[in-house]
Amino acid sequence: MPKVSIIVPVYNVQDYLRECMDSILAQTLYDIEVICVNDGSTDHSAEVLESYVQQDSRVKVLNKENTGYGASMNQGLKAASGEYIGVVEPDDFVKPEMYEELYQKAHEFQLDWVKGNFQVFKGSKEARRNVPVKVYLPKESKIYHIVLNPTDYPDLILYDDFYWKGIYQREFLLQNCIWFHETPGAAYQDNGFKYQTFCMAKRVMYIEKAYYWYRRDNPSASTYNVRGLEFMYGEYRFIREFMDRNCDRTEVFRVTYYKKLYFQFQEQLYKILDKEWEEVKPGKILDKYREEFSFGMDKGYLARGQVEEWLYSDVRFFVRYPQSYFKYKKVQKELEKEKNFEWLNSFKDRKVVLVCGGAKARQVINFFQINQVNSIVAICDNDESKWGKMLYEFSIIPTVQAVKEYAKATFLIAKAGDTQKLRKQLLELGVSEEKIVDISIGLSSFMSLERIV
Repeated sequence: MPKVSIIVPVYNVQDYLRECMDSILAQTLYDIEVICVNDGSTDHSAEVLESYVQQDSRVKVLNKENTGYGASMNQGLKAASGEYIGVVEPDDFVKPEMYEELYQKAHEFQLDWVKGNFQVFKGSKEARRNVPVKVYLPKESKIYHIVLNPTDYPDLILYDDFYWKGIYQREFLLQNCIWFHETPGAAYQDNGFKYQTFCMAKRVMYIEKAYYWYRRDNPSASTYNVRGLEFMYGEYRFIREFMDRNCDRTEVFRVTYYKKLYFQFQEQLYKILDKEWEEVKPGKILDKYREEFSFGMDKGYLARGQVEEWLYSDVRFFVRYPQSYFKYKKVQKELEKEKNFEWLNSFKDRKVVLVCGGAKARQVINFFQINQVNSIVAICDNDESKWGKMLYEFSIIPTVQAVKEYAKATFLIAKAGDTQKLRKQLLELGVSEEKIVDISIGLSSFMSLERIV
């Protein structure tokens, strides 16, 4: 029995597949099997996979008709024989040590599953931009490297979005009859698997290290029309039916189920707000969401006190006046884009020094460069261990040195915390108040990789 079975669901990804497969076969854990499920690809993906079968006996290919992501994953799960099971999407890739280090933790602590962190990226090897992403709770950051029971941390499911960044004990999946929802296409089928593994697990662990590289520039990867709302609704019906069958394990997750549903509903709606209400022609799908949210409100899962006031108000607004809600969100999106543009545009004629060389600085650099604002001249940090290290094309320097060398620059504090402490330090070093700027817009990990101009 291999230690880890790695499933690769493949459909028309010839441009990315070799990088993905090379990263899997370069794993420091040799005792793996790689199960590639070809979902009726019409490009050259099948030929690429066959070349790997010829060069490495650990690779198996299952060819099937195009029946969708969920069916492909279930076929892979049935074929897997490993002690643990992992998944790599064919347009992504993984670090060489990923499965060895995750397996060591899983085996040592007898975990139902263990997950690392990941990095979002765009671009080719020569011009790759990336942002590391961490799972965290707003009020609880000490979740790494300890054994957790998910029922003690129900809100984690709001932040732990992706299932492919970890490995799952095969026996745990079989005992709990955990499978993917088999629907056409490849939209949202991973949500049901995530909920099942999260709700049914008793021993899990998060590793702080980012092992998985998640691509965000595959043009076929997302659904940007009203059908996305239909696909998502079907998946959440599947999730609710699972929760209804397992009330003893899932009741604690009911509030977070409705929170997550609303967040994803709003995210999917956001993608079509550039259209007019008459163009969208949502038909009955919005009525289905209204019924689901109304049910959640009636049962008390979306009541005041259970969820944030803004969320309660938003949901109530949508349930009562869906067309007005759509138009309100459309205006809100336009205002947010305008605010982001004004913030970005304010740096065009300045020289900018980023203060702190961490993940937030990486976000800002990506955001500036993708939007063709080339104002950043340096990055400084108080952490001596970072001095001399490269962050993209910038060598991180001490804050004192940055103030001396770039006396006329604007200092942009690129950190979520310690802002006041850093501002005070800059003032004491002689930087004027008007030359110190905080990040005043909501630069999320994903927005930092998007073009707004």
